[in-house]
Amino acid sequence: MKRSFSLKAVRDFSYALAAAFLLASLVIGMLPVEPVAAGKGGNAGAIWTTNGDCGDAGQDVNHFAIGDVVYINGSGFDENTSYDWQIKGQPGGASADPNIVVASGSVLTDADGNFCIAAYTVAADDDGEYSVKVGNKGDNYRVQGTTPPPVDVCPNLDGIQTEIPAGMELDEAGNCVPVTPPVDLCPNLDGIQTAIPEGMKVDKDGNCVPLTDPFGLDVYCLGFSVVNLNDFAASFDWEVAGGPSGSVLLEVGESIDIDVDPAFAGATVTISFGDDWTLSADLPDDCPVPFVALRIEGYCLAANNASLYGWRVTNPNGYDVDIEWRVNGSTLAGLATVGANGFYEFTTPKAEGSILMLYIGGVFQDDATGAQCTDDLPTVPENIPVQTGGGPVLIPVTGGGSPVLIPVTGVSDDRVDLTPRVFMNLGFGFFGLGLVLHGISRRKSAI
Repeated sequence: MKRSFSLKAVRDFSYALAAAFLLASLVIGMLPVEPVAAGKGGNAGAIWTTNGDCGDAGQDVNHFAIGDVVYINGSGFDENTSYDWQIKGQPGGASADPNIVVASGSVLTDADGNFCIAAYTVAADDDGEYSVKVGNKGDNYRVQGTTPPPVDVCPNLDGIQTEIPAGMELDEAGNCVPVTPPVDLCPNLDGIQTAIPEGMKVDKDGNCVPLTDPFGLDVYCLGFSVVNLNDFAASFDWEVAGGPSGSVLLEVGESIDIDVDPAFAGATVTISFGDDWTLSADLPDDCPVPFVALRIEGYCLAANNASLYGWRVTNPNGYDVDIEWRVNGSTLAGLATVGANGFYEFTTPKAEGSILMLYIGGVFQDDATGAQCTDDLPTVPENIPVQTGGGPVLIPVTGGGSPVLIPVTGVSDDRVDLTPRVFMNLGFGFFGLGLVLHGISRRKSAI
């Protein structure tokens, strides 16, 4: 009898615990869950708007004009936390942008929970009430949408001139003044000539007359230019003293530049037209002579020298040049002087390498690859694929097995509160224990 009483007591206690835990799970499940996402929940902060710069709460501005910059200020928020913000027009005709988000973004508070951002420049079509929201904090401001006054482009004239009146122009002071008629440089010619026509000059009476010279000549470093001053296409002959010569046809007003070898610096250039007209000028003799890069190339040797590479260095300059050559990847090197407008030839063993480097004064100039002569062509083995296109070589990865899974650790920041579920599970557990004990007790009674 005593044993039966103990089973009954435990069973009743289990029922009581089951009821208590189930009731607790119901109550806790009805409680609101605190949000855990940063910047999404409640806070004790405050926001306010200022115009054109940051400011304290005492400088709160709630009226803005077109073109003003709206700054959003905040304090008392969670420190080092990101909050979403937006500026939206109020609905129902209260603004020119009903329920339209005109600006949005996110802001990060500092270590004291404060922030300030230049959020929005009031647009020309804004008008009415706009709401500002940062997290769950809000503020409002109003825009007085007014049409800007017209711009007076002629402040010196009565009334407002939105454009420059016909027959007038702006002077240096920004005032509207009558257009100054252009100066006619050739009163003896029809029309108004604002520039001296090509092939003409102004005489002592102020009239435009044809130039005496049919062609103009101008010299420059290492060359000269000629312009046709006639009112018709014409040919001229040219000659450099002790050097080249030629003949050129030019259209009306057309010019040509003729380059001259540096060797003729200081020489006299003469152009002629017909039998009686010539014009001469001396080329400058103090022009710097440009250096022309030397060229290196490989060439084929006779078959009996198949073990050597042949090389040729060409010097296009009008003076001697000292060079240094080296076989790439080898210690083999040498010095030489290449004569003016000449070339220098030499050989190197093929065993030393097939690429030759050229230097002048220690500065790299050019390189070349040894020529593969007909009697010394290498044999290409058969069935060797030739790769084209220059793309990367793909290296296959062999081996079996499943793909490697990279574990991702961490806990989701949007998980729900598990407390109600724990209490409910405990309640059902104790309820089940009570049923088991109840069954045992009835079995004992039957015996």
